[in-house]
Amino acid sequence: MTPVQLLDNVKARFYALLHNESEVLSQLLKTALGAYQDRAGVSERIKIKAVDKDDDQEVSFLVPDDFLARVIVKDKTGNYVSANYDRRAKRMIVDSKRYHLPLTFDYLVNLREVDLDNYELQPEIVGLIQDYLEILISIPNSERQRRVAISGNLDVSDIPSESDLFTRKTALEERMSSARCALPMISIQP
Repeated sequence: MTPVQLLDNVKARFYALLHNESEVLSQLLKTALGAYQDRAGVSERIKIKAVDKDDDQEVSFLVPDDFLARVIVKDKTGNYVSANYDRRAKRMIVDSKRYHLPLTFDYLVNLREVDLDNYELQPEIVGLIQDYLEILISIPNSERQRRVAISGNLDVSDIPSESDLFTRKTALEERMSSARCALPMISIQP
């Protein structure tokens, strides 16, 4: 599921969506993705089958577009490979001299900068992000519903209060924090 599809699913949860400006909803979607990134994190693993050598014999490989931070680089045997990120070149510089290809590269995903139309979210994170986005939309939406109901002298008892919504938001943030991604094990050989 892409982030845009996730947003569409959340919008369908509302009986009356008064807070429906597309730019505002896109910003709330990015806020939800960013909150998940900060509290839980999302890691990806890719195989590096070939590395590049420059004129100085420096070994490196390109990082993916959704790269946020290096978790670990391991070689074919599972041993740790020392590597550092070169931000200017957007490459991972391999500092180790002894390694066996292919390399396994684990990294954290930058959810704030993913392509909202095409990036495929991991299935296990979709539900929590949907619930959090629903709360982010519910807060201003309930405010608008309350103002409309009060101006029409209608009952507002069925509209969730702001404090209830903020309590639910805090509970979801705690669930995100408890869903932190696990870091892989490594072995270091002399």
